[in-house]
Amino acid sequence: MQQGLALNLLVAMVVLGTSDVANAGVHLTLESVHDLDTAAVETAQLWIEGDRVRLESTRAGATAPDQALIFHGDTQQLWQIDIDGRRYTRIDRKQLEALGLQLAAARREAETRLAGLPPEQRAVVARMLGMNAVDAAQVSEDTRKTERREEVAGRSCEVFELLRNGRLRGDACVVSWQAVGLEQSDFRVFEQLGEFQQAIRRSVGALASGDLVTSQPFTVFDELGGFPLRVRSLDQNGAGSETLFKSFDKVEIEPARFEPPTGYSEQPLPIPDSR
Repeated sequence: MQQGLALNLLVAMVVLGTSDVANAGVHLTLESVHDLDTAAVETAQLWIEGDRVRLESTRAGATAPDQALIFHGDTQQLWQIDIDGRRYTRIDRKQLEALGLQLAAARREAETRLAGLPPEQRAVVARMLGMNAVDAAQVSEDTRKTERREEVAGRSCEVFELLRNGRLRGDACVVSWQAVGLEQSDFRVFEQLGEFQQAIRRSVGALASGDLVTSQPFTVFDELGGFPLRVRSLDQNGAGSETLFKSFDKVEIEPARFEPPTGYSEQPLPIPDSR
């Protein structure tokens, strides 16, 4: 399944904003290297509580996060927060529907114009516009267990290969839920995030670059049977990246952490007028 999370978990809807009492949740810290050749380490923190998740990321060499993402699974809303710029953009299903209509009209116009070009020029322009991208419905995600074991953060873990349409795109080193003191149900919000991403894909139609939200290890929790301590991935050009989960804690989380910060300005999602 493409970036959607097959967690099959219990529904536990949590409504925030009606109380300022902290709720029990999960806090994780992780390190990511997006280019193994440069080995520049980015750090991130992840807070999860019920149907809500917040991710804060800190660039390599920086001392404080500059970007954050908040997602409400119960209402299917996502906020992309620019901490340095003190602004955010909110995306919801209604906006995605409007965006989808605009992009569909733009594609029809582009296809009409392309029809009058010579084949070579038509191919170049289509590539530039991402019109040759693979439709998300044609993409499948699978895992394949290996006989390999590794040690990550002092824990022995099993290696699973991550496949896209049968092609190796990375691997994950997996431990039992008990080993990290977590439960699969702690991550059910990623199932909703996967559904939201599918809505984005339906609006966009096709993705030239692949993923908007990198979550494939979460999409296959059932198949992995545990938590991925370390995830490596390969892009279409063979470049490698790696994410290590460093700490795992059950904590009390203030509801305000899952809301856009006060005092920040909202930047509307640019959606062209259809008229």
